[in-house]
Amino acid sequence: MLAELKRANPDAHQDLDALEIRVAALSGKFDALLTRYQREPDRAPQGDILRRAAFELRKQGNAESARALLDYVYRRELEQDNPPASAFLGLAEVRLEAKDVTAAMSLLRRMNLITGAPFESLLLSARLMQRFDHSAEADEFLTTRLRAVPWDFDARLESARLKKGGLPAIAADAHAPYTIHAAAAGTDPAAAAARITDASARLRAFLDIVGQHAGQQRRATRRLPRGNCDES
Repeated sequence: MLAELKRANPDAHQDLDALEIRVAALSGKFDALLTRYQREPDRAPQGDILRRAAFELRKQGNAESARALLDYVYRRELEQDNPPASAFLGLAEVRLEAKDVTAAMSLLRRMNLITGAPFESLLLSARLMQRFDHSAEADEFLTTRLRAVPWDFDARLESARLKKGGLPAIAADAHAPYTIHAAAAGTDPAAAAARITDASARLRAFLDIVGQHAGQQRRATRRLPRGNCDES
């Protein structure tokens, strides 16, 4: 019936594809649908449609089907020439949710070898591992990043969080940006800046916050795939 609807409503393909995925998940035919996608990749929905469908499945409590769908999406992207870092990160997250740390680390190491500028994605790799409480693995990426870019205070902050007594040292570092000082001290940067009595110092602190936020937004925009709606 869905095939007939797609033929009759070519402009509604995205909605019908999403509906087909939900119906398959509810009716126990999800594995068969994934098999069909794998057999006929040219007829499978686009990645952004599948990611949104995975997001909806997760919201409905069907995390297993959501992971299986994302697994297919990211593996398909990795088969392309010059796969994006987001595909490696996405599949690594799927592996971590399945508690396969070895596979996740293999993906992240490969990503850092072949995608983007040298050392660019090491901090992202570390943060992903930290989210899943794998500190030793996160430290591997942070150590490499700091050897290559020792002035990266974001990486230094993440590294300090892994070490006993590391945060006070960052908070006291005169060369660290204001936002790093505040994060290391465990305070909200904007609230702390507002309490600075000297007007010039207060202005510098707010400008630092704005600059830090703008830099994070630019990096996020470069790395996120279009239409990526899956939850982390």
